[in-house]
Amino acid sequence: MMRRWAAIVVISVSFLLSSCHTAPCSVDFTAVPIADRGGADSAGILSGKVTAAPRKSRIVLYAHSGDRWWVQPQAEHPFTAISKDGSWTSPTHLGMEYAALLVAPGYKPLDVRPDLPPVGADVLGLRRVSGTPSPRRTYTLSFSGYDWDVRAVSSPNGGGTHQYRPQNVWLDDRGSLHLAVRREGSDWSCAEVRTLRTLGYGTYLFHIRDIGHLEPATMLSLNTWQDERDGDSHHEIDVHVSRWGVPNSKNGEYVTQPFYIPSNVYRFEIPSGPVTMSFHWSPGSVDFRTDRDASNDKASISAWRFTTNVPSPGIEKAYITLCVFPYAPVPEQKETEVIIDQFQFLP
Repeated sequence: MMRRWAAIVVISVSFLLSSCHTAPCSVDFTAVPIADRGGADSAGILSGKVTAAPRKSRIVLYAHSGDRWWVQPQAEHPFTAISKDGSWTSPTHLGMEYAALLVAPGYKPLDVRPDLPPVGADVLGLRRVSGTPSPRRTYTLSFSGYDWDVRAVSSPNGGGTHQYRPQNVWLDDRGSLHLAVRREGSDWSCAEVRTLRTLGYGTYLFHIRDIGHLEPATMLSLNTWQDERDGDSHHEIDVHVSRWGVPNSKNGEYVTQPFYIPSNVYRFEIPSGPVTMSFHWSPGSVDFRTDRDASNDKASISAWRFTTNVPSPGIEKAYITLCVFPYAPVPEQKETEVIIDQFQFLP
């Protein structure tokens, strides 16, 4: 996984615009994230400043990924407000280039477009800039016979931005995988790994040491995911271990997406002690299981089958993520750690 450092740059350009009648308008970037191919789970910050902007004008931001410009931060929220001092800031998904448009109140931005619009009419000014070059370091490890990326970039998934740190992931002398949630000031840093390979149909097994100690706000996710959206799907299949911040709720969950359809979610209780959590993915169905993993007790804890909303294989990877649910009614109190003794894939 790449270590990605956002860099602060100051790039100033002025445009003499016929639509800015009394003074020249300027559109400036003051913070530009790194150049990256982007994806749904990438994140950075764009900031800037405008001068002499007409009243009620706004900023529209785009990130360039693949062969398209994608409005930022979301299609549902395409406008960035300009403060009284002319400054503006917004989260963004990463891209190889970024663009800031100064637009009139009536401008209606496209969610995705092949090219940037020309200056004129409701587009009062435009600035396009490459992402910031930055030093990169690859973080990988070998666990259970597979090579894994170790995440080192933040993610806006799950309704909040999660900070991932490669130092929160390590292997012990037995080859077991450790993932940790650590306090950073008033916030938390998380841990995530993903396979370098796409595995596709088959059985995914995760042998976990013990999760009975997890706080209600902690979330362990064992899932498949691909960055590129395929229609409405990221080829996502999930096993979640979390009470979502509610102490008396169940702590286990099987999910096929979209999660907001009740029949796509099955919740159950996971006891303390070692367990094996698995799912068998085949055409048209996903069979989930959770079993006790003690030498003298192999009893099943839970099993469930989904036969609707089952994705087909694409370029998804297997993920293991440990983080904190940002909207927990009972917030996280202390640092924690999860140990995965083994991962298995049976085609």
